[in-house]
Amino acid sequence: MEYKPIRFSFEELELCTDSFCEENLIGTFQFGKVYRGYLGGKEVLVKKWEIPVRYRYFYGENEERLEEEINLFQHSKMRHHPTMVKLIGYCNEGEEWLGDVLDLKPLDSLYNIVLKDSFTWLQRMKVIVGFACLLEVMHAKEEKELPYLLRNIDAHHIMLDEDYNPKLIDFSMVSGGVCLDQRFLPSYNLYGCYGYVNMYLLTYGEWCDKADVFAFGTLLLMLISKRNNVEEDLHNREVPFVHEWANNVYKPKKTKMGFFPSKWSLVHKSLSRQPGFSLRDGVKITKMAMRCVEYYPCDRPTMKQVVKCLLSLRVVRDHAAFLGIERLLGARKDATLQSRVDRENRSDLTRVDRENRSDLIERSRPSRVSRSKEEIYFSSFMVPVS
Repeated sequence: MEYKPIRFSFEELELCTDSFCEENLIGTFQFGKVYRGYLGGKEVLVKKWEIPVRYRYFYGENEERLEEEINLFQHSKMRHHPTMVKLIGYCNEGEEWLGDVLDLKPLDSLYNIVLKDSFTWLQRMKVIVGFACLLEVMHAKEEKELPYLLRNIDAHHIMLDEDYNPKLIDFSMVSGGVCLDQRFLPSYNLYGCYGYVNMYLLTYGEWCDKADVFAFGTLLLMLISKRNNVEEDLHNREVPFVHEWANNVYKPKKTKMGFFPSKWSLVHKSLSRQPGFSLRDGVKITKMAMRCVEYYPCDRPTMKQVVKCLLSLRVVRDHAAFLGIERLLGARKDATLQSRVDRENRSDLTRVDRENRSDLIERSRPSRVSRSKEEIYFSSFMVPVS
């Protein structure tokens, strides 16, 4: 069944957010602001697109980004994933009147909650595993489609619902899949989000799935170490990015008995004392995070390898029900089956088109009898050459 989002007017978006008042403001995304809204008595999430000040901008770019985002929301492979937020509708009334309405009752953004002591180890693991599984599905290679690249992973772009399930809400720089391939298009200083991009990408400008892996590694380090990339430090280079801090302090010491685990884990002390944490998990997840933020893309793991590592953690095995592992693995299987169905449908359409084309050519071709009559008829007007 084809899904069609509702088209809202900008006045309707103002009405459901109380004219985008500060009380309903949750945070920002790369090209605008995010608000709580109320639609028909139901709490929703509203994205209001704005012309960016930080980036070089050309007229109409936000409209193009919104269109690509809507295409992804409607893609059958993606829209049923438990970590994907559902699109209710959108508004497109010109450059300054753009917005999305998303089916989500938000608790808060990951950016706002990552430093809080009330955000437990198990809840953080729920975010890590859920988001990793979504990236694995997006990066999966298809026969007829390029894998999706997010290119702007940020804690601002992940909302948590009341059960601490992560929901990705922004796809404004997405590339591949059913969207435009933007890997080699001029970026005009658009290289992801602040604190989530490494120098290799800034130097060579080569987009690949490993750029998303680097950003995920930064997000992983933030969640386990209770640190954040604060926008107020944007122009203060004395304050290191989270991945720079991690590279500075991650120096495992080797003793006669082997590696000393406490020097090998970057998990915050307050989290290491909480239910579900084990020292072996802390060491393993730290090692994985540091692999994700390696300088060269070839040294970083794929998201498939990351998910495999996460599923092997003791906390995941012991708390699978709370983390929703069965649901996430089911979504991965469903995405694979959906991709197979899409491929078969495309091949069936190609076969039907080929048969119809052959039939059309055959019907348009004169029969042998009529051709011979035509040859006889026209030959009567031809003068033989002596």
